[in-house]
Amino acid sequence: MVAQKRKIVPLLFLALVGGIFAFSLYVFFTTENTVIVINEAASKPEELFVAGNTPSAPELPPAGGEEETNPRIRILETGVGFLNVRDGASLQTRQIGRVLPGDVYEYTQVRDNWYRILHPDLGEGWVSGQYAQEVE
Repeated sequence: MVAQKRKIVPLLFLALVGGIFAFSLYVFFTTENTVIVINEAASKPEELFVAGNTPSAPELPPAGGEEETNPRIRILETGVGFLNVRDGASLQTRQIGRVLPGDVYEYTQVRDNWYRILHPDLGEGWVSGQYAQEVE
């Protein structure tokens, strides 16, 4: 019985050390990427949120003018009270701001049910067509 304990204890010790080493490698490799992402985000804070009393759409030229305007969309209710504006036509692109339901914006392009809007503060950005309706 004593001989078996002498064999098991070193094996348990080696298994413990090996497990700690493997876990340390896992943490090292996964944390390195997280640190890079955090550092990039901290060096370029560009997120902008539009709230409340700001004008919701660029001013349109007076009626009867010869200047052409782009078609427009109205932002629909989203269930969360805002719609994210992104820098590309995809959920995987960076969020650059928010727009509110009921706001109307000109758009210049439609791609894969995403509208490229002209925003007075953000410039150009993309919103999901799922929460937008074209207006006349």
